[in-house]
Amino acid sequence: RRVMPSVPDFGYLGAADEMEACSMEGNEELALHEVPPHEQRGGRLAVPMDTDSPVADEIEDAPCAWVAVLLAALLPLLSDALPRDHSGVCIIPHPHQMDQQEAREHNVWLSGGGRPVFRTNKICDNCGTRITDRYFYHCAEDCDIDFCQDCHRRS
Repeated sequence: RRVMPSVPDFGYLGAADEMEACSMEGNEELALHEVPPHEQRGGRLAVPMDTDSPVADEIEDAPCAWVAVLLAALLPLLSDALPRDHSGVCIIPHPHQMDQQEAREHNVWLSGGGRPVFRTNKICDNCGTRITDRYFYHCAEDCDIDFCQDCHRRS
């Protein structure tokens, strides 16, 4: 066992040197950290760390506390920020202009009730249902966003 000076030496240690953790003034311990290969000069670097201090825990928890306080203050302000449909589900607005498009005539069939149903191979990106109406809305900037007539009317 080696006797450590009261002031830690931050120099490089030889590869054969061994170091045991020892208590020093202020509850500091020496921790061994690997030095990247381009900075290695025959060993490892000794760095003092204060691991038992309650102040260290408070400092680490401080950013989390601020985030929690910020979210608690801002989330209630966002409760009615988005438009909602008749069932209370938020409708997603799209920043670009939506152009009306018409389904092709050759992709039409009659439903069980006699209503014409168009096969558009599109799904509404807001309500998630298959678009079977003659007219639907697609982003003018050619984003992969499609809305059915009902969702476009509500947004």
